[in-house]
Parts: sequence; structure tokens; C-alpha cells
Amino acid sequence: MRRLLDVSERRVCRALGIPRMTQRYAAKRPDDEERLVGDMWRLAARHPRYGYRRIWALLRREGWSINRKRVYRLWRREGLKVTRRRAPKRSRGSSENSCTVRKAEHPNHVWTWDFIHDRTLGGRPLKLLSLVDEYTRECLALEVSDSITAQDAIAVLHRQFLLRGSPGCIRSDNGPEFIAKAIQGWLTVASVETLYVAPGSPWENGYVEAFHSRLRDEFLNMEAFASLKEARSEGIDTMVDATTFDLGRKAELLSRVSKESGVNIINATGWWLDVPRFLQGVSPNQMAKEFVKDIEEGFRGTDIKAGILKCAADVENVTPPLEVMTRAVGRAHAETGLPIMVHSYPTGQVARQQIKILKEEGVDLTRVKIDHSNDTTDIEYLKWILDQGCYLGLDRYPGRLVSPHMRSVTLKKLIDAGYQDRLCPSHDCICLAVLKENPDGSMPEEHEFARHNQHAYLYIKRQVIPDLKEMGVADATIETLFVDNPRRFFRGS
Repeated sequence: MRRLLDVSERRVCRALGIPRMTQRYAAKRPDDEERLVGDMWRLAARHPRYGYRRIWALLRREGWSINRKRVYRLWRREGLKVTRRRAPKRSRGSSENSCTVRKAEHPNHVWTWDFIHDRTLGGRPLKLLSLVDEYTRECLALEVSDSITAQDAIAVLHRQFLLRGSPGCIRSDNGPEFIAKAIQGWLTVASVETLYVAPGSPWENGYVEAFHSRLRDEFLNMEAFASLKEARSEGIDTMVDATTFDLGRKAELLSRVSKESGVNIINATGWWLDVPRFLQGVSPNQMAKEFVKDIEEGFRGTDIKAGILKCAADVENVTPPLEVMTRAVGRAHAETGLPIMVHSYPTGQVARQQIKILKEEGVDLTRVKIDHSNDTTDIEYLKWILDQGCYLGLDRYPGRLVSPHMRSVTLKKLIDAGYQDRLCPSHDCICLAVLKENPDGSMPEEHEFARHNQHAYLYIKRQVIPDLKEMGVADATIETLFVDNPRRFFRGS
């Protein structure tokens, strides 16, 4: 207005009826704001299901004397929000025992309970029984064990009845523990009505399902962070997750694990071994387009992008469906320049077929790593792969077919032959896997991978590197193997 009419500030403010001081006020940020925002981001990453009110409460526990409105203003400014899962809309159920029909009207009116299953990083199964008051949404009990029977469930209820009194009714699904005669009889004696939701309708027991969702996000999934945090504290700052779409890749979970642990995780796109029937007959160009989308746009529903390509073949050699995937990976590499990791079967020298296909697709073989190569001690075959220009992934420590020490002996022979600049030793570490039943019908307490590798991500540092040093491998060479070579492989130099 002043510039338009060429008049003084005083005349403009008098005409508009506003104080002159409003034109001179300069906002000042408190000195502690940068540190406060940093703490908010840290807590929001650790508790992705928390809103600004709960973050404010955590900040006060950490010693911040701060107004909730200030936290809200900074929360909005920084774009922080509660991560919500997008789920298809569905009916919440209309059976007479649904949580939307028989609603809780006061505390201790309706309790709900259910089981949630998980596994430790070592593969040991966990079974959790949660008991929730539907009116207050409070978790009354959380029982954890590898096995929970009907009698165990009764013991949980008995303790809570003594502490809080008995509820009017208790809601559950039709699981065998909940419909067991022992539980039904005990609840009848206690004059507690049982509300069984319709079979196959977990949304009718919505309050306990919502609690389980938060429990998994805020607690159970956080277990994956522990071993990576330990690895980060001992010098491991980057890892490649080779889980492709067909193996059940969860990019958003990996992103959270990376932020919480401080370990950089490189995601893979491509395909493993099992090509489903509905993909039979697709062309390499079709699959290449999908892989390029993962690299340039991000995995579907996320902005998380792939940093490496993967193809595979195994004991059956390169089958026609796997040849399509291999050519698709080669074409995606030609378009994006990303490096390729190749799951191979060295006992059958399958890499000879895979390299031939990649050559036909014009792939730069110096951007290719042939993995699982230390499942053999055939030095001449391994030298042939290296002579093609490829990197060698010696990644099956501790492994099964060849002892860990003999794997290191093979590695030492290749170093002595002058190939140390293209060797990438590592381990195929599996966090979670399906337990396999023992011959007597019982279930093992931990997975076989955990039994063979008690060090998880630190096996190389604690076992392999000391073994190499005892063989006379210099520190500079070890730096080349575990730092320089992976960097060159990804950079393409």
C-alpha cells in the first residue's frame, strides 16, 4: 500500500486502523527450537503410531518444560503425522456379538481377548494373549509364552478377576482355546457371558485387533531394530536386503528399521526363483518396466526406491521363466545403470548360463556380482567368473555345504591369485524364518540358521576376519574386501 500510493507508514496505518508496531515486528525463534524439533523427530520415528499429544508427554518425561500448543505448532510445521495403514473399507459386522452391536457402556462391562503370534530374531515362536477393556481401551493383561493353553488363559482371567472384579461379558473369536469346555465352564461359574464373533470376521472384535496393530508397530516390529543397532555400534553402517517382491519385501518396515537403527539398508528389485503361473508368458520388456518403476518411482504405495537389481537360478539351471526374469533385469540395468546381484548355484556352474544371457543383453559385467560362490571350492570355476569381469559374492558364511574355515581358505587362495579387488565376502543372514517340525512332532525352540550363526549380522567381524588375519591377510586387504570393493561395485568405478 505504501509503495502503491507513495505515502508514509504512519498514514497507511492510521487509514487501516492497525498499530504501527505490527509492521516492525520480527519473529524470533527460541534458541532451543532446533534441539526440540530434533527430539520430536527422534520420538516420532521410534513411536510411529503416536500423535503430537503423546509425543508432548514423552518430551516432558525427558525434561522439557514445554506447552502442548507449541508442540502442536511445530508438529504441523514439520509435517509430522501418525502413520496409518490404508485398508479396504469393509463392514464392521452385523452379528449380534459384534463390537458395533454389543457395545461397552462402562468400565468392566465388556472385555475382549485374542492371541497374536510372532517370532524372535532367532526364529523362536512367541504366543501373546492380550486382554483389553473395550470401554477404557486399557490392556489389562499381556501374557507371553511359546505355548498358552486353555488352563493358562483361565489363570490370566483369574488374576484379573481378583484385581478388578469380573466383567459383564467377554468377547472373542472362535479359536480352540476360547471355545474349550474348560474356559466355557469356568466363565459360566463366574457368571460372565461369552460373546463369540462370527467365524472369519476379525473386524467384529475390532478393539483387540486395533490394539494388536499398535502392539506390532510399536513393540514387536521394533525387535528387528535391536540386532541392527548392535551391528551399527560395531561398525556396520550399510547392508543389502535381497528380499524381492516374490519373497515378501516390506519396504516401509525396512525404512523404519533403517531410521531407528542408523544402518543404511539398500532395497532390491527383480525376481527370485518362484515365478507364479499367472506370470508365465510375460515378456522381458514387461517385467523390465516394473523393475524400472521400482527404481525410478519407488515401490508401489511408497516413495522408497530400489538400489540394486536381482535375478536368480538354482539347481534346475536357468529355466525359461527365470531366463525371462534374467533378461528383464539386464534390460532394467541398461536403462538405469543399477548393479546386479545374481543368485547362482556354483555346484552346477550355473553362472556360465547366467553370464551368457547377461552378455546377450549388453550388460556391463563389471556391475554384476555372482553370489553364493563360496558354496564351492572349485578355484578354477571361480577364477573363470572373475575373468569375465564380474564381482564374486562369497556370501554364504557360515553355510552348510562347505565349512566356514574352508570358505576362508578359498577366499585366501583367490586373494593370493591377485583377485582381491573384486571379492565381496559377506553372510546370508536371515532374521526371521519358518520353524520346521522335528521328527518326533515337536517344534524346535530356534531355527537352524540361528543355531549355526549365533552372531547374526556380526558373524563376519567376529569369526571370519580373525580367521583371515590368522592366515596372514593384511589389514589393508581386509579394508579392500569389506569397504572398498562394495563401494566400487555400487558406484561403478
